[in-house]
Amino acid sequence: MEDFVTSHIKKDHYRWRLVNGTLPLYERHLRSLRTFGMSVPLESWIRTRLEWTLDNLVSDNPDGVLCIDVSDDEMVTIHIDPARSAPRLSFDGAVVEGDGDYSDDSLGQPWTFDGTRLVHHGPVLSATNTLTRDLARTLGYTVVEGDEMASADGDEERFRVSDEFYLMPQGEPGKVTERLAACFDKLVKNARSLN
Repeated sequence: MEDFVTSHIKKDHYRWRLVNGTLPLYERHLRSLRTFGMSVPLESWIRTRLEWTLDNLVSDNPDGVLCIDVSDDEMVTIHIDPARSAPRLSFDGAVVEGDGDYSDDSLGQPWTFDGTRLVHHGPVLSATNTLTRDLARTLGYTVVEGDEMASADGDEERFRVSDEFYLMPQGEPGKVTERLAACFDKLVKNARSLN
């Protein structure tokens, strides 16, 4: 399995999905900045700039992707990219169909369901990964952190979770993947009704 995020990498690029001019998971996104080792003053500055951006810049692209870039000297730029469709992924995680190039950030982190446990493969928990963990536990699943795929025989379910596309099945979605995807869809539907 390709290692997309390690605990030794400082995150410098975020792609957060907007829905109807709102940012679902707003507080989770901001809390996730601490996971990546961001300083409190920088996090506070991003929060202030983010609120200004949501108040003033989303009307032209209410369903776009909020992009935050942090340079090595902690200079921050925030802009909004147009939305693109989620890629279709093979069971092995390769992009089978999609809209342009997808970075490791946009493809997110892999999860598997081995028949008894949901396994998150990546030490850094973004907003959507913490939500997936919480939803899975609410639905009654055991959730663990792991470094290796549960099995190599193709019997487990695989999916990816990202802040830009939420939940993306790898190959044909199984029952657990469909249940979690329905939870994300409900979240998006509720976010659309906020404004």
